[in-house]
Amino acid sequence: MHLKTRATGNKFVGIDALEKGGLLRLMNHSCNAAARFHEVQTGDKLTVVAVTVRDVFPGEEMTDSYGSRLWFLCRCG
Repeated sequence: MHLKTRATGNKFVGIDALEKGGLLRLMNHSCNAAARFHEVQTGDKLTVVAVTVRDVFPGEEMTDSYGSRLWFLCRCG
């Protein structure tokens, strides 16, 4: 498996739950995220996966940081 983060400039990659319905669409935002999204290229198939970036404890919610351009009021801190 090859993980990579693609530089996209001002472009954003999103997970559209209307088109594909994987579990990643349920990940909530946290400024202290437990995971980050990465693209995995397998042949000509591109998949988005979540990879942990810190220790995750039993029962802890798996979260990702949505970045600085939030469409909602962040209440993390």
